[in-house]
Amino acid sequence: MNSTFKTTSDFGKSSSIKFEDPNDYIYDAYLESSKEDAKKFLEYRENWNKTKNFETEFDFPLYILTEMTFSCNYVCPQCPLGDNNLQRELMPNPGTMSMDLFKKIIDEGKRHKCRSFCVNNTNEPLLVKNIAERIQYARKQGFIDILMNTNGELLNEELSEKLIKSGLTRLMVSIDAHNEETFSKIRVGGNYEKVKNNVLNLVKIRDKLGQKLPLIRVSFVLQKDNEGEVKEFKEFWETKVDYVHIQSFAKPYETSVDSRLTDENSNLKDNFRCDQPWNRIMIRADGNIHPCCSFYTYDLGMGNIDNSTIYEIWNSQRFTELRKLHYEGRYQDNEACKKCVNSF
Repeated sequence: MNSTFKTTSDFGKSSSIKFEDPNDYIYDAYLESSKEDAKKFLEYRENWNKTKNFETEFDFPLYILTEMTFSCNYVCPQCPLGDNNLQRELMPNPGTMSMDLFKKIIDEGKRHKCRSFCVNNTNEPLLVKNIAERIQYARKQGFIDILMNTNGELLNEELSEKLIKSGLTRLMVSIDAHNEETFSKIRVGGNYEKVKNNVLNLVKIRDKLGQKLPLIRVSFVLQKDNEGEVKEFKEFWETKVDYVHIQSFAKPYETSVDSRLTDENSNLKDNFRCDQPWNRIMIRADGNIHPCCSFYTYDLGMGNIDNSTIYEIWNSQRFTELRKLHYEGRYQDNEACKKCVNSF
């Protein structure tokens, strides 16, 4: 790959006092429990790197995101779920993905030896009442890198223990602040002290159970309201969780408040191509399939699992052409992709 190109992996920075790469830590954790799982994880990550470098086009996605509900217990101003009108526009018939549909997705992934699965996209996954049971099902079907992003508000002791025992690999909590005042502006509807204590208790429960997984990460999306708190945030959390992730703010939709600090990524207009259509899909509660995790993916419908398989949609002409477009660095030719890149 031409090294002057940037991809979607360039918009965040992780730091840890435990390891240089979380994937190495997960691999070592699997080595202690199952050499077979360690081998599968290593193979999966090697294939992932091939897609990041646009070296190989696989016939099935390596990573499946499921948006099992389009709802949240927060109403953050930066998110479509903080805008009731936009929420209804993007999901006219809200509901929770049925267990039958969920199993259909996981079972097809198993047949194609898919190893990675995320329980959410633009939503709060802990609102799905049987989320731990769904994770357990995916783990039993051979998924060995299972991710969850949450706001952490609902992580009580009972649920934390269930998630730790479920087979979850990475649990990532979005906090975005280092005090209640800033938190209340950015994470509207949440309680800073509650979330902080939930995360600290989660680590204690995992360690008490003698488990290395899931890895526990906290994230901080750098924006105008919190730019003065990055150093304190990192110093506080680096000694308490497995790693900290600092991300750049991307404007999530055209009418949202613009909290970006600078236009430092403006050179992307000339040297960007996206690897996401090469390694992942996102499946909504209604079965609609999209090619990435961006807020703008809702304008890129690829098909519905009710009348097609994941395999068929992934290998369709529309999906293939999208991969070709990014391979050639022509993201501007797709209006949704153009909006996404301009949002950084």
